[in-house]
Amino acid sequence: MTENNTTKKGIPFWLHVIIIIILAFFALILAANYFNMNFSCVNLPSLFKNDVSAQHCAYAEQALEITDMYLDYELSAETASFLIDELKARENELPNSTGSKDTLIESKVTILSGRLMLAGIESSSQQYNEILSLRNELADLIGKKER
Repeated sequence: MTENNTTKKGIPFWLHVIIIIILAFFALILAANYFNMNFSCVNLPSLFKNDVSAQHCAYAEQALEITDMYLDYELSAETASFLIDELKARENELPNSTGSKDTLIESKVTILSGRLMLAGIESSSQQYNEILSLRNELADLIGKKER
């Protein structure tokens, strides 16, 4: 008598394993939705080396708030640039980068600061679009929505 890794109904054993994994993933998604869990960078478990630290996530969120206010014409480019520079001045309070995403966040905020400064000197639709693009790249790093 030989075994061929099938159940009594002829379904391969590996197919049962895959179905169980899919059902478990579906149950996890339903539970997360039921308990209103937010899968932004702060709430994700540290399963990967390149996770964003909570402090870098908060830093990026503050930069996004300032940038959104500029993009919504609630702040001038000069004021937004000043606020981003104030935020960057506190960058040394952040913990050492734990992964490449932390470093990318710091770099994106630095570039954003420069773009806002340039927009204060000479505003154009191209600069607006570049700031919007940088904003969206920063949002992607921490799992926030793009504009």
